[in-house]
Amino acid sequence: MTYIIDKITKKNNGFEIVIQNQSFLVDSFLYSVLLPYVHKKIEDKQFEIIQVFSKYAFIIQPLYLKMNKKELSIYDVKKYLQKKDLNNQEIDQIIKLWIDEECLNDQQFIQYHCKEYEKNKGKDAFKAFLNRHGIHPLLIEQALEQFQENETWIQNYIQKQISKNQHSAKYLKYKIEQNLLQKGFSYALIEKYLNTMDADDSEQLKKDYLKLKLKNEKNPYKIISKLIQKGYNVDDIKKIMKDGEDAYE
Repeated sequence: MTYIIDKITKKNNGFEIVIQNQSFLVDSFLYSVLLPYVHKKIEDKQFEIIQVFSKYAFIIQPLYLKMNKKELSIYDVKKYLQKKDLNNQEIDQIIKLWIDEECLNDQQFIQYHCKEYEKNKGKDAFKAFLNRHGIHPLLIEQALEQFQENETWIQNYIQKQISKNQHSAKYLKYKIEQNLLQKGFSYALIEKYLNTMDADDSEQLKKDYLKLKLKNEKNPYKIISKLIQKGYNVDDIKKIMKDGEDAYE
């Protein structure tokens, strides 16, 4: 069956199209796809699309800006529409048209977010992100093959942490390792740069010990406890205390 467009009126939120004395709101996207004009014949499938897009116009509208920015995956859009109580057929009709017209594209979604993740996150974090957004496993595998972990950022991050460190090298390494793991970098890559760090705690231990002494801390057990909390080895602490403060003035 075919339908005839009787009238088209421009509105603030799209176009009002009249077909068989029924008014339908068509957004700018659908209008550019249909290219309607008065007296144009509309086939069944096109009419169904018009009905669905008109019925859910205000639900659909907020998605366009996010899709244009490549912020949504197909999975994200489907979940959103399901929460708005659209049935599966209606969801499939909307999503299929958006995919066909390249308004919704998981590969473009991956490329956009890949650039963001490559700045300061690792492969594991990017993989987890893609999984959360329902990306197909094959696309994830391909994306991870092309993903470039930012080793320069890792080096700069480690140097920054070293420059403001107030703990033992052992504690600092542990803290850096945990933070980088949380950012999704691989253990092997993290260790590659952590192994270049100076593990000698003696100078920093001396400084921290003298700070406590300058604060008039008299109780040796409290000194030991506080230095252990900073990650220092208890034997190293006792050695410094035994040698005495005068050796480090």
